[in-house]
Amino acid sequence: MNAMARLRSITVMGDPLMARVVAAMLSQALDHHQCRVTLGDLGDTHADGTRCLVGPASADAFTNIGLPQDKLLEAGGSVHFSWKLRGKEIMSGAFGAPMGGVDFHHHLHRVEGELTYEKMVPFNPGAIIEKSWPAEQVVKRKPARFGMMVARGTLQQLLLGKNEYGAGGEADFIFDVRGDGAAEWHGNVISAPASASFPELGLYRCVRAVERFLALLPGAEEGSSAQSEFNHLSLLEDERITDFAALLVGQTDRPALQRKIEAFSACGDIPLEEYELFPPGQWICALLQSGFAPRDYNHMADRIPIAETRQWLDGLLAQLDQLARSGAD
Repeated sequence: MNAMARLRSITVMGDPLMARVVAAMLSQALDHHQCRVTLGDLGDTHADGTRCLVGPASADAFTNIGLPQDKLLEAGGSVHFSWKLRGKEIMSGAFGAPMGGVDFHHHLHRVEGELTYEKMVPFNPGAIIEKSWPAEQVVKRKPARFGMMVARGTLQQLLLGKNEYGAGGEADFIFDVRGDGAAEWHGNVISAPASASFPELGLYRCVRAVERFLALLPGAEEGSSAQSEFNHLSLLEDERITDFAALLVGQTDRPALQRKIEAFSACGDIPLEEYELFPPGQWICALLQSGFAPRDYNHMADRIPIAETRQWLDGLLAQLDQLARSGAD
């Protein structure tokens, strides 16, 4: 008998918002397996004014539990294509498009003679849309991936309205959502991080922990390879998050982060690690605003005449100007 057949009850406890998100996801996914989801001990409720990010990568999960982006907007959420992490602005989407097999930022560096965050921002569609479009149009037309900022208290109330849970008691399985670090699965307990020291990623990390658990659960047994795989992937993911957080606060002595800094400073390359969570555009944002700039660019860009490259960049800006004006249509 597989683990899914034996699982009849799950208790979720810990952070009052994160626990409700986890409970809603589990309830939605396991309802047809007759698995009962209950809430156990919860911590203190955060103030309504404390806002959290429902990032682009979490949008599908929130839609599945009955909270699509239009509902979050109706509840007072605001649309964001970028967000501040430790005082640095991180864009959710890419800057420009590659040309001739070379990433956009190398072409911009070649033409401008240097690469700065300020020179890149005008080429980011999300930055243009966020500045120019009404939020209702953004949600209605979905021109690019974006996040939503929502008050924690509001999000909790929306979740309370979608699901009613009984009090936790004896359960086959426990999700304990609190603290920091990598999610861990031991026996019948998963400890999932609420990301107290990196709250902007808290919801995303909980969503990933639940999705990974559900993907590995059907064949899981006590001490099984499924649990080992869950812990292995969670640790790799946490390493990537820690690298990014370390850059934002100026702690640059981690080996994988040092590799990124050295490669980017030399020629603008962004080496990617296994299970990288942050796309190159976000690394470029963080590196440039942390004081690191490439001394040179990828010289494969030289294969294209520089006049042609300038014309291409001007064309991109014209397209983005048209995109800005189309939000009022």
